[in-house]
Amino acid sequence: MSGDLDHPDRDPERRELVAEVRDPYGVVLTCIDSRVAPECVFGTGLGDLYVLRTGGRAIGPVVAGSVECGP
Repeated sequence: MSGDLDHPDRDPERRELVAEVRDPYGVVLTCIDSRVAPECVFGTGLGDLYVLRTGGRAIGPVVAGSVECGP
């Protein structure tokens, strides 16, 4: 009710910063139908994690290449 954010770095200013500069410090590989965003699980802000979602527990060359392009 007070308008205070429960999670860090999710305000409009952070969104503007992330739109210009991306510098995640971690990679998370998760299922495409995951019910909870990794940012909520790990208590991070927008742009802190490089999140990849894949279906069917498939990790092929494209997914592995995306992990290599992460932080």
